[in-house]
Amino acid sequence: MIVMVSEDDGTKSDMIPQIEELRNDPSYLFTNRNLIYWENVDGGHDLDSLEMETNIHVILIKQDQHPLNIG
Repeated sequence: MIVMVSEDDGTKSDMIPQIEELRNDPSYLFTNRNLIYWENVDGGHDLDSLEMETNIHVILIKQDQHPLNIG
């Protein structure tokens, strides 16, 4: 799962502790390998930003052959 926020978004300071809490839950449902946090530099809350970011990272993931933890 990818959680993406614009680097200038005021909600990111609230999101980061929530993501860490999910990753640290004893159920191990989410980890840093399957719950990925991205800050979208100069991005917004639109489909174009999502597509641009995911296309760049999908290329990197395919090259590396495992999920990336960016952020």
